[in-house]
Amino acid sequence: MSGVSSHCHVSSQRCCHRGGVVGAFHSHSRAPVSRPLARRRALVSRAASSRVPLCTIMSVPPRALVLLADGSEEIETTAPVDILRRAGAHVKLASVEVVAGTWARLGVAASRGVGLVGDVSVEEAAQGTWDVIVVPGGMPGAKHIRESEHAVKLLQSHKGHVAAICAAPAVVLADAGILAQGDKATCHPAFAESLTDQIGKCADDRVAVTARTGGDQGSLVITSRGPGTAIEFSLALVALIFGSEKAAEVAGPMVVHDGALDGAAAVSAALA
Repeated sequence: MSGVSSHCHVSSQRCCHRGGVVGAFHSHSRAPVSRPLARRRALVSRAASSRVPLCTIMSVPPRALVLLADGSEEIETTAPVDILRRAGAHVKLASVEVVAGTWARLGVAASRGVGLVGDVSVEEAAQGTWDVIVVPGGMPGAKHIRESEHAVKLLQSHKGHVAAICAAPAVVLADAGILAQGDKATCHPAFAESLTDQIGKCADDRVAVTARTGGDQGSLVITSRGPGTAIEFSLALVALIFGSEKAAEVAGPMVVHDGALDGAAAVSAALA
C-alpha cells in the first residue's frame, strides 16, 4: 500500500513470515505523557468545542488513527489512509493483534488475503492524541477489533471524532456504546438488522453523520456502508478535520463520481 511502511522498527527486532504476511512483534511499553502531548490534547479539546478544524488552531498536521486487524477489509482500511494523507494528515495504522498476550503483531492478513502492516500497536496508539479514530469493517476484522480490550478502551476514552464503516458501526461502535439509541448511523446491509436492534434504525445514507453521545462538545460519529462507499467516507473525514474546501480539492484529481462529496457536505452541515 502506498504510503504504508513495508517494514517496521520494533524493540525485539524480530520478524517472521506467516502465509506471506510479514508478522512483526514487539513488547508493549508505556511512556509518560509529555508536555507537548498534554498541550496537544488541550488543543484537540479546544478544536472540538469550537467546531474549528485543528489545523487552523495549530500549525501541525491533524492526526488520524486507523485500526487494523486480521480480516479487516482492504479498501475500507486503505482508502482513509490514502485520502487523509493526500489532504496532509498524519495517519497511523494501529494493529490490535497480539501473540501469546505479550508481543504485538503489526503484520495482518486482511479479508482477501492482502498483507498489511501497522505502524504501531493499539496499546501504543492509546498513548497518543488523535483528531479522529477510524474503524474499518470486514469480517472477522471488526470482530477482532471488538474483542481487543485495548481497542475498545481507546475508543471509549477518546472523546473526539470517531468513524466506522461496513460491519464496524454495528459490531464495534454500537457494542462499545459509542453509538446509542436514536443516533443516526448506517452500516453494511448485512448488519442493518443488528444496528437497528441496537440503536433503533439503520439509515439508508451512504455516509451518515451524528453527534457523538458522551463525547466532547462538537464531536461527531461518521458511519458508512462498505467498500463501494469508502472514498465518500474518506472525503467526509477530510471535511471533518480540514474543512469542505480541502475535501473538494482532494476529490478533484481523483475523478470521483457525482455525489462523492455528499458525505463531506453532511459533515460540514453538522459542524456549522
